[in-house]
Amino acid sequence: MMTVRDLPAGATDRWAQHARERRADRVLDAQLTQDAAAAAQQRRIVADDARTERRRNARMAASQFSAEQRRARGEARRAALARVAGWVDAHVIELLIYPIAVLSFALAAPAMAAYGARIFGAGGFLLAGITELGMWAFAMAVVTARRRYPERPVAGLQAGVVVFSLGAAGMNLLHGLHKAGGGWETGAVMAVVSVAGIVAHQLTLAGAPRSRAERRSARLAARAAAKLDRAQHAAVRDAATVIDTDGGARVVYRAGTYRLRCRRLAIEADLPLTAEMPEAAAPPAVGASTGHGSTAAAGPADGVAAEVVAGPDPVGRATAERVAPEAATDNDGEVADEMTAVIPVVDPVEPALVVEDTGTTKLTQAEILLSEAWTRGEEPSLSEVDRLIDGNRTATKAKRNLRVRGVLPPSERAAASGKSGWRREAGQSLAGVRPFPGAPGKLA
Repeated sequence: MMTVRDLPAGATDRWAQHARERRADRVLDAQLTQDAAAAAQQRRIVADDARTERRRNARMAASQFSAEQRRARGEARRAALARVAGWVDAHVIELLIYPIAVLSFALAAPAMAAYGARIFGAGGFLLAGITELGMWAFAMAVVTARRRYPERPVAGLQAGVVVFSLGAAGMNLLHGLHKAGGGWETGAVMAVVSVAGIVAHQLTLAGAPRSRAERRSARLAARAAAKLDRAQHAAVRDAATVIDTDGGARVVYRAGTYRLRCRRLAIEADLPLTAEMPEAAAPPAVGASTGHGSTAAAGPADGVAAEVVAGPDPVGRATAERVAPEAATDNDGEVADEMTAVIPVVDPVEPALVVEDTGTTKLTQAEILLSEAWTRGEEPSLSEVDRLIDGNRTATKAKRNLRVRGVLPPSERAAASGKSGWRREAGQSLAGVRPFPGAPGKLA
């Protein structure tokens, strides 16, 4: 048997070392096991805390959501109540009147149904639909038309309301007179009950009451619209018709300031030409229509027919000149139509420039321009003269001074001499205008 003494040298040390290592391993294993248990415990604690936090957050979210829902429901209720209150406030009259209409219909419709059944038989109950519903159909049509189309007239619908109301009242009156135990008192009551609702409805809801200022504004707008309509018709009636070389026709208007006289456009040269004209209105016409259906100028003083030549002048405005009809003949020797429109050829001409003299006033310049133009037989517009001299109504004063000194424009000289002459037209300037070769007539 081997004893410790028989072991090789150093074996005891190795065993001791091995034993120490085993003890250290066991201690380490125990420590690792303990650490693992502690870590697992810590993880369980963290998981429990997270779960608790999630539950708390969920409860808080649910509570907040419930509070928001309650607040939203409260706001929705308040908004609904506000809408209802606003609607009630805006429809107070309807809420007061329509119950009367319902009561009137509830009393009159059965009576009319019984009356119709007695007259027409089984289908006579439909009479209530004609008498009671007919007038209400027109009444609601009046209200709807005024709300959707305020500019449209409703006189026809109102006439329908009156006719059907009178019919319903008359039938109820007859029913009350001829029913058993009836009489004038019964008939009158039934007639009043039948139309009570419709009368109240028309007095309160069908008409839109307006203030005095609104009524006055509406009257002024209607008068202005009527005048514009008459002016447009007069412009079309007095416009010149120009026939192109290819046979096309077009209507030529003359822009300017006019007055309506006997459904004709009369030129007003003394009025300022800077007045704004409505966009919708057609420009005033060049000439007026004669009694024979031909187009004449704006009305010679002695009534002699004249031809019209319409076209732009050198400064861009339309001009018109008259041609003596007796000078226009065709190749066969026959007298040409005295109202033939001659298409002008416009040569662009640079507008004359007035060089201001330091020693000459604008009034003197305007007098010189007007006198020279009148001497040549031309009659420029006052606004054109003001534009050339850069003045403000200076041409009007110059024209007045020239009249005082006895210098008259061509139109007034012709009127004073009793001959057919020119009628003053605003913006007239014939510089650069010549007729087509071979056109009938000659330029005056």
